[in-house]
Amino acid sequence: MTARILSVGDDEDLLSTRLAVLQTRWSAKSTDCAGALKFLQSEAFDLLLLCHSIPEEEAKSLVQAVRKNFPAARILALETSPGSANSLGACATAVTAHGPSSMLDKIAALLAG
Repeated sequence: MTARILSVGDDEDLLSTRLAVLQTRWSAKSTDCAGALKFLQSEAFDLLLLCHSIPEEEAKSLVQAVRKNFPAARILALETSPGSANSLGACATAVTAHGPSSMLDKIAALLAG
C-alpha cells in the first residue's frame, strides 16, 4: 500500500512543486496550515510534511494540535539549515534536505521506521 503524505506550507508555488515531487513515489496532498487539521480529521495520512515556509509559531501550534489529536502521527519538518526547527522539539523530526532527491530519501527513511 502506498504511503499517504500531507504537505503543509504557506508558499503556494513551493507546495505545488513539492506535491509533484512527492507524487512520484507516494499518494500526496497539500494545504496551508489552516487546512491541515481539516485534512487530518477527514483523511488518514502516514506523514505530515511541514515546509520551512511556515512561520515558527504557526508551525509550533500546528504540531501541538496534531500531537494532541493524532498522537501517533509522523511529522517531518523541513529546515533551511540544521537546527532551524529546534522550536518544534521532540514533537517532530526535523531534517535539512538539499534538493528533491534528498527530501525523498529522508521521507522514505522516516516512513520505513
